[in-house]
Amino acid sequence: MAEVEINAALVGTEVVSTTRPEWGTGRVLKVVPTQHQGQAAHRVQVHFDISGTRWLMIPPAKLKSPQAEVEREIGWLESVGGMTVDDRLKTLSPEVTEVLGDMRKRLAAVVPLYALSDDPKVLQRWAIDQTGVRDPLGHWTRDELQIAFRHFCTERDSHLKNLLAHLKMKEGPDAVRAFLEALPGPLRAAIDDVLGRVI
Repeated sequence: MAEVEINAALVGTEVVSTTRPEWGTGRVLKVVPTQHQGQAAHRVQVHFDISGTRWLMIPPAKLKSPQAEVEREIGWLESVGGMTVDDRLKTLSPEVTEVLGDMRKRLAAVVPLYALSDDPKVLQRWAIDQTGVRDPLGHWTRDELQIAFRHFCTERDSHLKNLLAHLKMKEGPDAVRAFLEALPGPLRAAIDDVLGRVI
């Protein structure tokens, strides 16, 4: 996505917010030159598909042209290779599964995923991060997103348990306990719930 130049000609143009892609695609309604912290700036009114009409101060906010949307249905070869956007939605990314380093670095990559929930806003942000689709509800129903999220959580939990089992085998149960006890409270609670306190 290319960052758009802010001027009066932008009115009527489709844009997305670089920091809030979950707002969806917006159409610029008004561009008003102004000052912000002593610098030339613009107040831009945008009507977003998902979040409604918003005023943005640019800078610091940034707008970009929307990228071509990811197609949900693609060829049979990509489907056989597990490369469809539906597959990406419910699969752990290589940034989580292919971490180089010791077991703690690998665990550190999966632990933040336990901050996720099926709250509608979190679910939408998760779907965007997983697939690059800027408007997940234009591709999937909320029920489909929740089902995909459950698949994702099952894969996440399996990966975590496998890593903890390896840590236990290599360094013993005390190493696992120490790792879990060092986690922030909400993440620890979510992981304890998944582990059922077995490990």
